[in-house]
Amino acid sequence: MTSKPTNVKQNKEIKSIRQKVNALSCEKHAKASGFQKRKAQKIDGKTLLLAFFFMAVQGSNSFLLWAVNVSKISGERVSKQAVWKRITPCFTKFLMAVLTDAFKQKVGYAQDKITKGIVKLTDYQRILVQDSTVIALPDWLYWCFPGSTSKGKRIPHVREKIQVVFDLKSNTFIFFEITPFTANDQSKAEDILTIAEEGDLVIRDLGYFALESFKKMNWNRVKYVSRLRNGVKIYDSTTKEEINLLAVLRKKGAFDGKVLLGGKEKVEVRLVVSRTCGI
Repeated sequence: MTSKPTNVKQNKEIKSIRQKVNALSCEKHAKASGFQKRKAQKIDGKTLLLAFFFMAVQGSNSFLLWAVNVSKISGERVSKQAVWKRITPCFTKFLMAVLTDAFKQKVGYAQDKITKGIVKLTDYQRILVQDSTVIALPDWLYWCFPGSTSKGKRIPHVREKIQVVFDLKSNTFIFFEITPFTANDQSKAEDILTIAEEGDLVIRDLGYFALESFKKMNWNRVKYVSRLRNGVKIYDSTTKEEINLLAVLRKKGAFDGKVLLGGKEKVEVRLVVSRTCGI
């Protein structure tokens, strides 16, 4: 039995999900993907998507529970076999289109916010944002998504990681990859080299900081933005002498110039630092 506070929380989440899905052009995406033909199906894309989210909110997942939620939304009795038959490549295309639509609505303003006063959209062919997210999985999936270990013992809770690259100019997803949780972001830093081309700008957080990947992007004339990892040695690009960045900031309050990063790598980058943005 579900407690009253839990029911209230679930109902609030369901209401929020319904509002967000209603704001998307689900029918248009369903037709464009081939998921919905000219004649309306008993299980349409929007209903199937809503039912999946409602099932997730309930903290369980199965085709039977999915079908139960579809029946509640549509008002028609639907079997788990009917739901299974609707999970096709066309449904995957539909989900990709809906996800892109939702992402566009959520972060479309970023084109004006993050580039204002820094770069112009026309300066680059694409502005690629690379990031990842972690999703918890059932324990029985440990065989294909091994989790972390401590002192030789497996830590409970199976998790997977999803790597994503999104183009801010076209508001489209460029790349998806599902990996075990053990594949950290830094190990995936060079994957961008198979995607980014000359004329692109790559934006990533500190998790992807890898001097070797920066060096290769320099070779390929790919521009990139990254935070500076603590402890990395910084050298003057002309004199090759090490720079005491803290001393520079105490004296001038900011730094903006070409430097070499890494004691061995010596990767040339433009470093911009101020007291307000940190190091």
